Amino acid sequence: MPVRHARLVPWIVIAALAMLSSRAGATCPENYYYCNQKTFPPSFEPRVSLECLGDPANQIGRSSISYDLVSGRLTSFSGGIEFGAGAGMNVRDHYDLLGPVDTVCMTAFRVEMHVMAKFQRSHFDGQGDLEAFFRDENGFGPRIRLNPRSSLVTDTVLTMDISRCPGNGFELQFELDTGCNGGSYTATAQIDFTHLHPLVQVVSCQGFHTEPPIATEPVTWGRLRAHYR
Repeated sequence: MPVRHARLVPWIVIAALAMLSSRAGATCPENYYYCNQKTFPPSFEPRVSLECLGDPANQIGRSSISYDLVSGRLTSFSGGIEFGAGAGMNVRDHYDLLGPVDTVCMTAFRVEMHVMAKFQRSHFDGQGDLEAFFRDENGFGPRIRLNPRSSLVTDTVLTMDISRCPGNGFELQFELDTGCNGGSYTATAQIDFTHLHPLVQVVSCQGFHTEPPIATEPVTWGRLRAHYR
């Protein structure tokens, strides 16, 4: 049975497009996504959900992606039960620390990307691809890549420690991709920040925020939007 892999998309090309493209007045970074070798215009929206139907005539299965940068959740599905399929995203957000600079500068905390995935092989020569990573402005960060040839469940947490002072923003880039021939691959990733100082809160351009410190004035969405103007 011939199969065709639709997973791999040259992200170096997408990165080049990101450098060349711009949008007047855009505050938050651009996000990119694809399914079944189809790429789409970059999005500035905090939430995107997309499904690509299968194309049996071209031996391509069904796939889908979704991301919600407000809640920090990414999902990729590739359903090449008999054929190849692939889907993924490369998303970014700008984050800030809120807190008393004179008390907690400099503060260290941890970025976490909890990856949960399942590859289900349905054909004797089925194969899957999973890639997940995040990195900072300098290109440093953890990564996982798997190419299972039998059914596999993955549950792992990618972590990186960062030190910043409140008021000093930073950008993070997250990627989650799945692909398969003769099977299906489902993956989710949850973004979180841990080991924070009790007086510090993480907020982002797209609306993500950790729990506000106790006994401090809560941060409203209106105040966050004003912060980025």
